[in-house]
Amino acid sequence: MYRIALVAVTSLLAAAPSAAADATATATPARAGQPSTLHFDINGLAPPISGRLPKSLQLSAPPGFKVNLNAIAQRCSEETAKLNECPRGTQFGKGKLIVGVTQQGKASRDVTIPLTVFLHSSNSLLAVAKVFGWQVVPATLNTRNGLLVRFDPLPAGPPFAGVSYTLKRITIDLGASRVIKKGKRRTKVTLLRNPSRCGGSWLSSVALTFRDGTPTQQIPTPMACSK
Repeated sequence: MYRIALVAVTSLLAAAPSAAADATATATPARAGQPSTLHFDINGLAPPISGRLPKSLQLSAPPGFKVNLNAIAQRCSEETAKLNECPRGTQFGKGKLIVGVTQQGKASRDVTIPLTVFLHSSNSLLAVAKVFGWQVVPATLNTRNGLLVRFDPLPAGPPFAGVSYTLKRITIDLGASRVIKKGKRRTKVTLLRNPSRCGGSWLSSVALTFRDGTPTQQIPTPMACSK
């Protein structure tokens, strides 16, 4: 009986999801060689984040993903972003942060901070967030070998006495498309295209740094794919 119970417990532990399973990434559609949009979903309450507000967030998709910035017709300047007036044609993606706010002596509440990501240049993005007014979150963009986006610094909660903040969730969607007309010809151009081959999944990841100086937390987020 003891041996049977031990085997059962061992099996349950082996099947239990790791902390990395609390961050996921998906491509839609997930077929090789197809235009797609990417979705990243991070559970802020699970280890290794454990509710801490990150200083920076990095999203990556592996070599083989192709990025065509011609899918975004315009560029947004820093001045325009600060006014939250970036043209619609500059949008690179969108997302949200869900933060728990706890004030001493009062019930905690969740605050959703929407993010809209705009293309600023061939190697930079600007994310506009509403946190006690409009804030602009700068991001670097690297498309030389897949896709790498790094937001730094992310919005921080204002230091009010007796108020604490807990990160609950981050979601980011990346993708865009537009139709280019040339004479009578219309061509649809998409920002992202999946790798031409699929071996069951594409290796992607998220990485976070924190203001407490702890080491960068790298979380694998393999994207399931099909041929």
